[in-house]
Amino acid sequence: MQNTNNVYPWEVFDSFVRKEWDHSSETESHPVLDEVARDLHTGALQSRDMQGRPVQSWQHPAELAKSYLLPSEVNARPVMKRWLMEWNPEQKSGLTPQEEVDKFGWLGALKLEEKRHRALLKAGGIRFHNTQRAEYLRAYALKHKIPTSRGGVPSVGTIRNALFYRGGA
Repeated sequence: MQNTNNVYPWEVFDSFVRKEWDHSSETESHPVLDEVARDLHTGALQSRDMQGRPVQSWQHPAELAKSYLLPSEVNARPVMKRWLMEWNPEQKSGLTPQEEVDKFGWLGALKLEEKRHRALLKAGGIRFHNTQRAEYLRAYALKHKIPTSRGGVPSVGTIRNALFYRGGA
């Protein structure tokens, strides 16, 4: 779906947002999708053809699916900064959370996620305290079923102590 100008069809962006936010509803939209679609419709975001050339904004909602986007233009939208998202369809996906656990252990997997999360926060100019970051990592561990060596999902205190107070992150 990629060409020499690195434009991507709307459906690639749509899939990215839905995957990033575990938004699986086929009938409901997501605020990021709504705002980017509105920007395309109003012309605040340039709609492009398959070759990356600018085209006229779509007039009917069904035409949205025919839109092509440049990731750099989408990433410059304020909604992307607000939601701490960066769309990079060329980026190769790394290891899955379970593969990270298998390779680096539960603590190593959480350290990797903490590093990715901290980079996003920093890019958005947001500062979280260690407890807030540990709460995020606990939710991440629950979501991906990351157990400690004792078999349970680590608590916020365990994560905070292991990652932030023992020289982890």
